[in-house]
Amino acid sequence: MSRTLYFVAASRNQESLVFSQSEIDVDPELSITKLQKALVNQYYPDSTAFTAVIYQQKHPVELDPDVAETLFPTFPALLENAKAIRLRKYVKDLADEDFVVIFTPKDPVVPPTKPELASEALDIVSELKNDFTKYVRNVVDGKPPSVLAQSKEYNDNQGAPATAVLDGRYAQDGPSTVAPPIELYHPVFGAFMQRCRTSDIEIPEGILRDTASLLRSVSRIAVKEAPRDAQTRKILADILGVGLERITNSDKTSPDFMSVTPTPLNVNGACIISEIKSELGSGGSDPSRQSALSYARFYCRPERAQVREVSCCPTFLIGLAGPWIVIMGAVLTSRTIVQRLSAYEWLGCSRMFDDEQVHRIAHVLYALRLSLVELNEYYARLSSPVVEPGHIPPRFCPSISSFSIRETKIPFVYAYPLQHNPASVTFKATRTDTKESVVIKFVRQYGHHVHQLMAAHGLAPKLLSFSPLGELYGNLNLVAMEFIEGKTLHDAYDISQPLPDSVKNSVRKGLDLLNKKGFVFGDLRRPNVMLADGDEPAEKRIRFVDFDWAEKDGEMRYPFHISSVVSDPSGASEYDCITHQHQENMFTHL
Repeated sequence: MSRTLYFVAASRNQESLVFSQSEIDVDPELSITKLQKALVNQYYPDSTAFTAVIYQQKHPVELDPDVAETLFPTFPALLENAKAIRLRKYVKDLADEDFVVIFTPKDPVVPPTKPELASEALDIVSELKNDFTKYVRNVVDGKPPSVLAQSKEYNDNQGAPATAVLDGRYAQDGPSTVAPPIELYHPVFGAFMQRCRTSDIEIPEGILRDTASLLRSVSRIAVKEAPRDAQTRKILADILGVGLERITNSDKTSPDFMSVTPTPLNVNGACIISEIKSELGSGGSDPSRQSALSYARFYCRPERAQVREVSCCPTFLIGLAGPWIVIMGAVLTSRTIVQRLSAYEWLGCSRMFDDEQVHRIAHVLYALRLSLVELNEYYARLSSPVVEPGHIPPRFCPSISSFSIRETKIPFVYAYPLQHNPASVTFKATRTDTKESVVIKFVRQYGHHVHQLMAAHGLAPKLLSFSPLGELYGNLNLVAMEFIEGKTLHDAYDISQPLPDSVKNSVRKGLDLLNKKGFVFGDLRRPNVMLADGDEPAEKRIRFVDFDWAEKDGEMRYPFHISSVVSDPSGASEYDCITHQHQENMFTHL
C-alpha cells in the first residue's frame, strides 16, 4: 500500500521562488529523511548536490504554482507561513494537505573567478581555509573531551595555537585566547543577555515551579554522576521546552546531554550541549570547559561538515556541577570561541524565606528558553550562501552585513580579515551596491570626530559611517571607511631602522594638526599609520588609520589589560587617561 503526497517545489538557488507542481507515491512507513532522498532522486536523478526540505503550511490551502508564488514569493516569506517538518516523523504522520518542497544546493555557490581578481586576496582566503581545515583535523584527531578537560591536558591544549579554545584561559607562554564579543557572530547571544538584564519579563508559574524543583534536586549531595545526570536532564528539559538527549558521535564520544535541531541540509545542528558533574571538582575537570571541548568535537566531526561549512554553528553550552550552573555561548569561526554569558550561579537551597532565588534563577533559564526558540528558527532556515571569489565564506565573519549613511542602509559582504588572527575585528569588505572596497571595523570606543578632521585634510581614509549596533550588542559600534591601497609603516620599512625623516616629519604635521584642536592620538604605532600607493613623495601619502584611542587630551582612557606593545612605548598603565605625553612618548619610538 502506498500513499500519494501532493506538493509544489522550487529551487533555493535563486532570489525568488518559482514553483512547479508534482506528486510522489511512497510507503507510509517511510521516514521523512528517506522521503527527502526520494524527492531528490525524482527531481535530480543524476545529482547528489541537492537536499530537499519539506514544509507544512501554517494555514493550509490547496496549492498550485500560481498560488504558491503568491503566498511564498521569496524564501523568507515561506518561513513566515510554513515550517519545516521534523526529520523524526514518518509519512504516515503527515496531514492530508499540500506541501512545499524546497531543493537547496549542498555546497556554497561560488561564481566564476574574475581574471582580474588580485592574487593577494585569493591567497589570504586560501590560507584561512587551509588553516581552518587543519584545525578541524587537529580537533578530530585529538584526545576526547573528557580527557582534554583534565587540568594538565587542558593546559597543553591551550598552549598550542593549533588547538586552543578561545575562552579566555591561557597557558604560560601560550597564544592569546581572547576573542571578539560572541554576539557579533550571532545576535541570539546578545538577545539572551538582554533578556537576563530585563526586569519586566513575565515568567510562567510552571517555569517557576520547575525551577524550584531543580533547586531542591541539586541541593542533595551526589557522589555519582549518573543519577544527577538523569534527574537534572528531565527537569531542565521541562524548563527549557526542548528535548535533551545523549547523542553519540561516530567516534563514540558524547556530551552528557544535548538538544539537536534539524536543518534543511539533512544534518542536525545543536542548540544546547551540556556536561554535568556530580559535584564541583568531581572527575578533576570543570564542566564548563568540558562542554566547550565537547562542542568543538561535535561540530568538527565529518558528519557535521555540511552545517560547519555554511554556519558558525552557534550553540548554548551549560555546565552543571552539583548546585552550580553556568551558561555559555559558543561559535566556530576559524577557531572555537566560547564565552561565559552568566556567572556560575548558586542553585542550593541554603536560606530560608528565599523565594527571590527561585525567581532569579527562573529568570535566567526562561531567558534561555526564549533564546532557544530563536536559535532553532535560525537552524531551520540554514542555507548555502553565495561566496564571491576573493571573499571568505560568511561563517568566518560577524553576522552584521550593513552600515548606514544618512539613514540609508548599505549592504556589504566580507572579503577577508585585515589582521591575520582569529580575534580580528577589522575586515576588508565589498559594498554590494557599488562593488567598492571598504574597511569594516567593530569597536567599543572610537574618535570619529578626530577621524573626520584628519580625513578632511587628506590624512586619513574617508569615514563613511560610525554607528551603534543596537541594544543586542551593548555598547559596540560599527566603523566603515574607504579602503586605501598601500602598506602600513610597519610593512613598508625595516622595524629595526628609523623611519625616513620626510615620513616622520609628515606624521609630525598630522599630530600638530590634532594637537592644535586639543586632540591626542593615543595609539601611535607603525601598524596604525599607512603609506598609500601613488606616485607622490612618501610624505604626501601618509594616512592615519586607527582612531580607537583618539580624543581630547585626558578625556579618554586606555583599556584594562592594555598590551605591552602600547604600554611600553607610551609609558601608560592600564586605565590611564590618554594624554599628550603618551602620544609624544610613542612618537619618539615610532
